[in-house]
Amino acid sequence: MKASRNIQKKWYSMVILIAFAAVMLAASIAPVLASATYIPPDPENLANTTDNYLANYTVRTGNATEVIKSNTDAGVTSEVFKFIAYYGWINCSGINWADPGLTLVIIADDNQGEIQQVRGAGVEVYFYIALGSTYKISSDKDGWEHSIKNSIDSHDYVDGFFWDEIDPGYYGQDNKDDFNQRLTAINSYVHSKDQKTIANGVRYYADHCGSDYYMWESFMSSFTGSVESPDYHYVDFFDTTGSNSDSYQWINNIDKWKYLQNRYVLNKTLVHCYGDPLDDNKSNYGYIAARVLRVKGFSYVNNRNFASTAVTLAKGMRWDLGTQFDYTVDESNETLSGQFANGNVEDDVGKTVSTGNAFYFLFDETIAPASITGLNSITYEQTCINWTWTDPADTDFEKVMIYLDGAFETNVSKCDKHYNATGLSPETNYMISTHTADTSGNVNETWVNDTARTEPSPDTTPTPPSDGSNSRGGGGGGMSDEPGNVEETVFLRIYLRAGDSATYNFNNTLTSVEVTPEKTYGLVGAKVEVLADRPGSITTDPPNGVLYKYFNVFVGNLGWSEGKFSSSVINFQVPASLFGENNIGPATVTLYRHHDGEWQPLKTTMTGQAGGNYQYSSPTPGFSTFMILGQVEESGTVEPVATTDSGIVANSTPTPEATSTSTKGTPGFGILVGIIGILIAVYSVRK
Repeated sequence: MKASRNIQKKWYSMVILIAFAAVMLAASIAPVLASATYIPPDPENLANTTDNYLANYTVRTGNATEVIKSNTDAGVTSEVFKFIAYYGWINCSGINWADPGLTLVIIADDNQGEIQQVRGAGVEVYFYIALGSTYKISSDKDGWEHSIKNSIDSHDYVDGFFWDEIDPGYYGQDNKDDFNQRLTAINSYVHSKDQKTIANGVRYYADHCGSDYYMWESFMSSFTGSVESPDYHYVDFFDTTGSNSDSYQWINNIDKWKYLQNRYVLNKTLVHCYGDPLDDNKSNYGYIAARVLRVKGFSYVNNRNFASTAVTLAKGMRWDLGTQFDYTVDESNETLSGQFANGNVEDDVGKTVSTGNAFYFLFDETIAPASITGLNSITYEQTCINWTWTDPADTDFEKVMIYLDGAFETNVSKCDKHYNATGLSPETNYMISTHTADTSGNVNETWVNDTARTEPSPDTTPTPPSDGSNSRGGGGGGMSDEPGNVEETVFLRIYLRAGDSATYNFNNTLTSVEVTPEKTYGLVGAKVEVLADRPGSITTDPPNGVLYKYFNVFVGNLGWSEGKFSSSVINFQVPASLFGENNIGPATVTLYRHHDGEWQPLKTTMTGQAGGNYQYSSPTPGFSTFMILGQVEESGTVEPVATTDSGIVANSTPTPEATSTSTKGTPGFGILVGIIGILIAVYSVRK
């Protein structure tokens, strides 16, 4: 038993040592592994993935913020309904409730007959209840909540309820938690009866406690003075003086709007302006702001809320701008503007507030549509050219006016987006020019042009276009070698667009040619000739080495490609059998270009093996005759080839690039070996 216990103790000791070693190993190599395997990515290609305006489309210049958005927001609405609020009794005389397009009315007058008259016209009615002041004076809060629910029960003939006085100033800062809990319960009770609620208070209640709508009172105009003698004034939307991050504090400016849209509640926000119903300027100004800021509802009434007179709806309450397409909130210039189906509008807030006069603008239909974009030819034929483009997004865009070489040809209707010019001469440049026009006859005088070239006739020798033109590259008509010296010819034609890499896939000794054009050239031909021997026109002997192949490469017409591409790369392959038969090192293969009477070595990189071939890639500054050359390998150590930026080898005698194997081991391996050595030593001593 003693021997057994000793063995057991040694076993326990060994387990403890191994566990300790594992912990030490993890702690020691974790930082190494982390630094070796994780590189934080650079932020790039940032895109708005939320479909709503937070900071996604914000451009800051100093302290200014400019926001430009389309109508794809979540949490906002592109349509605004109209409503009015009565804090007194309702006067139903003199108005056809179905006529002005009102959606809802807020009332404090408990007159069932008049309420039913309004509801009968399809207008919803919300009954006014003041919560804050009654809560504050009630000593029995449970009793207060019960009385509110009783009032809800007795008003089953309304569509919902309007909660007023829900600022802490009414019910007390110390009572916020209790008041909010009871308000949440009251809203739930209303919802259980299929009715809705509107909260009128500080911005906190826009997204708390469960109300269906939130009312922003004194939106773009308000009043001071007595009810009998009000002094109406414009609200400075861009004045953030006194702004407070505490959402229980009252603010009435752009910071409030940012709070609402950042919390996705603009689609439940109703804005309420005070002003004389006969003052169309104030009502129009308020309506423009409501539409631009994309709230849910707009109201404009006088300070008495029509309590003593018949209803008079101001012009802004009857205006309809239609569908919204985009908007701009410009803090730098203090303007609110937007594009709508029925016109483009702008509120000049800074000028309005400083002068006390409404500066707002409705731009009439003298604005021409935008130009077409992406104008390019998509054909390469002898007698026709087909151009395509993208239409402008303007809703009233009607047509594209087509001119060919300065002469008017025809109008192309919206959505057709192409023009096919026929009856043209071969190997000739033609310029298309375009204007756009809208349904009101407004013409965009900006020219959008493109020049294309027709294909040569089969029985003519191609003529290269002049340098600097935007002409098409022709048919790949380079000077061919003697027919008896050409083993294989491959001709391809692809579309070359400015800045886009394009590849001609030849799939022979020369597998492909990659080019990146500086301009858009349309369909451009390229030709490869695999040769049996050195062309007779070249008298320069090749450098020493083992020759594999000669070939010609032409892109476009003879000499056309010079200076046309920002990069050009030739990809080729050599059979593996060549190396064994001639004792050639695969890394010694070099591509040469014949230019200016000499063979110029190009930087050549072995890129892999496939199908019994070694594959290579060489950047080239131009196209002409090329040669593939290898070197007999005499030693295992070679020096790398020095090259210039253009890919031309600086040394006329090529030496292949040496390959190397990294001597760096697995991170932490040395630490692991050390710990294992310590464990062995300790264990040996304990034995």
